[in-house]
Amino acid sequence: MKAVKGSYSYRDLSNGFVVAEILSRYFPKEINIYSFDNGLKIARKIDNWEQIAKLLKKKDFELKKTYQIDSKRLTS
Repeated sequence: MKAVKGSYSYRDLSNGFVVAEILSRYFPKEINIYSFDNGLKIARKIDNWEQIAKLLKKKDFELKKTYQIDSKRLTS
């Protein structure tokens, strides 16, 4: 996590924002961190992870699409 400065919470990991930030450092021309939302809404979390999966698929790395949704959080 040296590549990303700042303090992040579990929330940030569940919504994919930290993953997107790391990927944006390695693939700056292919991923725009400003298209990601660091929020709690399930729709935004799903959108973030779908954007990440799309980039990884281009790089021949498949991210399995499994979502576990309960009333308070989303994990993938």
